[in-house]
Amino acid sequence: MKSSEETCLIPGPSGPTGWRASGKGKLTGIEVGRMKRADWVALPQKAVITLPARFPAMTPDRREAAAQLELETLGLNGLTNDDFDITTHDTDEKEHRATIAIQSAGHSVPPEAGMDSKFAPSVSFKRLEPSEVTLWRESDQWCMAIPAENGRPLHAQALTARDVDEDAAAEIRCVLGALDLLGLTPEVKEVVVERPEDQPPPLGLADLAAEVDLPIKIEPLAAPVLPDHNWRLAPTVILQRRRERAQRQAAFLAGLGAVLVILALLGAFAARLWTRERSLVAETARLDAMESELVTIREAQERWGLIESALTPDKTPPEIFHQIARLMPPKDMRLSLFKIDGSTVYLSAETKDQTLEGQLRQNLLDSKAGCFEGLQWDTPNSRQQPDGRLVFDWQAAPPVTEESQ
Repeated sequence: MKSSEETCLIPGPSGPTGWRASGKGKLTGIEVGRMKRADWVALPQKAVITLPARFPAMTPDRREAAAQLELETLGLNGLTNDDFDITTHDTDEKEHRATIAIQSAGHSVPPEAGMDSKFAPSVSFKRLEPSEVTLWRESDQWCMAIPAENGRPLHAQALTARDVDEDAAAEIRCVLGALDLLGLTPEVKEVVVERPEDQPPPLGLADLAAEVDLPIKIEPLAAPVLPDHNWRLAPTVILQRRRERAQRQAAFLAGLGAVLVILALLGAFAARLWTRERSLVAETARLDAMESELVTIREAQERWGLIESALTPDKTPPEIFHQIARLMPPKDMRLSLFKIDGSTVYLSAETKDQTLEGQLRQNLLDSKAGCFEGLQWDTPNSRQQPDGRLVFDWQAAPPVTEESQ
């Protein structure tokens, strides 16, 4: 069931006419000026070319390729799926009659047409009766439709004749003859000429009846109906707007995706920070709970520091100083600095004889004293002063291991 809100813009005898779908798909007239955007836009028959054709029973995609090949044979190259559409008949037979509708380029698009409007030939808005050739007027041009047995248009076109006279009859005969040559002979019993109720019958009907050799019936212009299926035809301007909108939407979605990724990363980072903060709070609480134990440990360390020198007299600072003094040359060298920081021993001295410096270095490296056990000496070369003195700074520290790092 079609939506009751669908509006249509259809070419009428004197210009575009507006219609709105009411209950059960029935269309009622509305003013064109009250339409903001039309859901359906009828393409005038002068902007649509219909080509009757026959195809063997085949899948729709193969039929599309066959139709495109037919169009290329006629010189219509470079058409896309939005430029033509196929309506098939006899779908239960081995061979199908079909109508290929092609929109011509360059026709104007009414301002009521939007990017989301659906387009279809104006003949698809008419209710055709089998065996009747229907003539109606669109602005300043007469149009013709020949239906198949199912009521769908087998062929429709705008006539070049200005009036329904012998010229129009000649065109009708030519079209019927062409359909007969294609093996698509329709059953035609009469010609129906539609006109508005407030207008007199068109001139030349007698000439039309005499030349076409079919009964002529004049009927009031019937209200249009909604197409029974969606057509894929769309003007080039509308297609360009749709492509631009699709590009904008793609760019927006790409930007939105990037923003979402950034937000996800920030959320993950925030969650990690929150987790880290909670773990730090828990660890702080655990350490606070252990404060009494830590105080006991610190006091034990202090007591151990007091008795460590008594337990290991060879590790005391006086013993280390005494051993260094014993290893120094008896004269011509002065000790300028002796310092112990933790387990590191710092030693600075000066002399005027480089031989004495080498002697002290060798004595320290060869010493077997217990106070130097577990220490490695770093003895860089001395620095000569302007007054001729040789100053050197050495240190001894435990070797660096992976655990100490």
